[in-house]
Amino acid sequence: MKDQLQVTCVDMTPSGQAASNVHDGINCQWRPLLPGEKNAMGVDSTPTLIIDRGEELPLERLSGFVDENKLRNYLNKAPETR
Repeated sequence: MKDQLQVTCVDMTPSGQAASNVHDGINCQWRPLLPGEKNAMGVDSTPTLIIDRGEELPLERLSGFVDENKLRNYLNKAPETR
């Protein structure tokens, strides 16, 4: 799904942000956690994926481990079919 996704990683590790905290070579843009962002985005566990499909649709949130095939299927489905 290389060219179909844009990924931003926000590392919430208490000991600090490091590329080694993300396993399996996720290619993403790193940025620090913004003040209040954790609560504003409803993040209460890691990993959490927040999916933005565009201005017309609400943000989607997936928390916890998701099998790669299930994640691919989820991302490839149209929003109204979920």
